[in-house]
Amino acid sequence: MVQSVTRTLDVLEALAAGDAGLSELAERVGLHPSTTHRLLATLVERGYVERGEHGRYALGHRAVLLADAAGRTEARVRELAAPHLRRIGKVSGETVNLSIRDGRDAVFVDQAFNAGSGARFVSRAVRLPAHVSASGKAMLAFAAPDEVRALLADGWDRYTPHTVAPGELEAQLAAARERGYAVDDQETKNGFVCVATPIFDRLGAAVAAMSIGAWRERIGEDLYSDLAELVGTACADVSADLGYRGRTPWTAPAAET
Repeated sequence: MVQSVTRTLDVLEALAAGDAGLSELAERVGLHPSTTHRLLATLVERGYVERGEHGRYALGHRAVLLADAAGRTEARVRELAAPHLRRIGKVSGETVNLSIRDGRDAVFVDQAFNAGSGARFVSRAVRLPAHVSASGKAMLAFAAPDEVRALLADGWDRYTPHTVAPGELEAQLAAARERGYAVDDQETKNGFVCVATPIFDRLGAAVAAMSIGAWRERIGEDLYSDLAELVGTACADVSADLGYRGRTPWTAPAAET
């Protein structure tokens, strides 16, 4: 990764936690004050950071605009995905999740599940490390390899004995890219499996994922592709609505003209 870009992002992320003076900010990001000052000068010039009258720095208007744009994208994804979640939860009788990626985590934001009397829909915010969940792996599979390595360099959480080992993740992500879906086979909870497919934005970035999960005793590996088709078709539709023009294994054929 480009060191100057990484350092600049470190400064922005540190300021997202609250305004700071130069020395305090340099300590937060682990850089020499002179290096931090040079980065801040550029960010101030571009409007991503503002310097107050008492010498303290805070996020500027351009950083806020980027955050607003990201928030609008998430809101749009959730709006488009909601009817699909409800439908799949109803027809499958299983738990269906929508998740987004936040750094090294997958954040599960919406869920539909069968409550006996029919499918229920709830909004939630549950975090899991991306490498242990099917949704996280579905998004990581389409991220840059350097980005994946950097994200996971800080630690490796294991939730069960089945959680993927560091040396196995790359092969799992390659398999997910090839077949179009990722699998969590008891990696977050013993006896529970999930299959997930990514949602792409108009630039081809995997901005979200939809997963369907069930107890392993009810489904076998031979049903993974069937579950993937349920969420994959929905993800292809949502991706198209977001402006994605690429293809997935579940993209509907173009109509003949």
